[in-house]
Amino acid sequence: MALDDFFYKLKSRTPGLVENIWQVLLNANSTSPDTSITLSQIRDRYYELTEESFPRMGEPRVEMLFILSIPFVAAFSNSVGTLRFYILDYPESLV
Repeated sequence: MALDDFFYKLKSRTPGLVENIWQVLLNANSTSPDTSITLSQIRDRYYELTEESFPRMGEPRVEMLFILSIPFVAAFSNSVGTLRFYILDYPESLV
């Protein structure tokens, strides 16, 4: 199955997933590389926000790709190789 098909099915099975991830990033004030957060932190904060476990997608790389498929979400790799996520400048209509 292609990733885009998998992501579409995941969004259908988990309504609000993208909005909740976006809210996690906003709540963490993760709007620049300096204030970025890791996948592990996203999982923890997702649970705090929704009281549901972050959907497992088979392996962390797929979860990271899913997060990067969300508009205006970016990531960078630190010196150890950990991906850190944050929101780029975004239109006010998305908030």
